[in-house]
Amino acid sequence: MLNYFPKYLTDKAFLLYFGALGLISLAFFSHAMPIQWYLFGIVDILLFFHFSNTLTKQWFSLSPQGIQKLFTGALSYRAIYGYFLCHV
Repeated sequence: MLNYFPKYLTDKAFLLYFGALGLISLAFFSHAMPIQWYLFGIVDILLFFHFSNTLTKQWFSLSPQGIQKLFTGALSYRAIYGYFLCHV
């Protein structure tokens, strides 16, 4: 079993996301989102999958204190993201 998220899966996920985004945008062109939401989604997906590959290799050797910091950071990120989505 792998202890990290493989790069070939992140590459496939990028292609699948951009393909799906393109097809859905074409199919529902009259209901298109504003461009800033497309850009926000693209950056979010790129960062997520890039760091899924690189950071999971580092997280395997974390101490319990490191795991707690990781959890706190992830929770903070989600709280900020949720606030941003609700107030924009």
